[in-house]
Amino acid sequence: MRETAQAGAWWVLNPDTVPDVKALEYLIERLLRDDCDLVASTVHYANGLVESRGGHWNAWLARAISMDHGQSTNSVTRDAHMERRLNYASGASMLVSRRFLERVGPMREEYFLYAEEVEWCLRGIARGMRLG
Repeated sequence: MRETAQAGAWWVLNPDTVPDVKALEYLIERLLRDDCDLVASTVHYANGLVESRGGHWNAWLARAISMDHGQSTNSVTRDAHMERRLNYASGASMLVSRRFLERVGPMREEYFLYAEEVEWCLRGIARGMRLG
């Protein structure tokens, strides 16, 4: 992100992720509706079951809960109600707008391997950012 500071958005993608050929197109399309600042992908296992669509943070249990985990990708919910519950995106694949990065800053480097995207998204929401 530092090296491409003039970009309008950045696709954060794990190096072992195999994206669908239209994945970036769908993410851009969603971000361009201009009602969110960071867009989550549906990440699924090879067998078609959902690994993560992002999720919500349960502060009481200090636990991230993935939405639709284990469900078939054909049966997952795609509606505004789900987006209202969303408060973190999967770090395996998300599109981050310039507005999000400017207001929230980058992911914290002191986090390693797990939960850095959860903390980043929660920090964004605290600063008025919206997820889709």
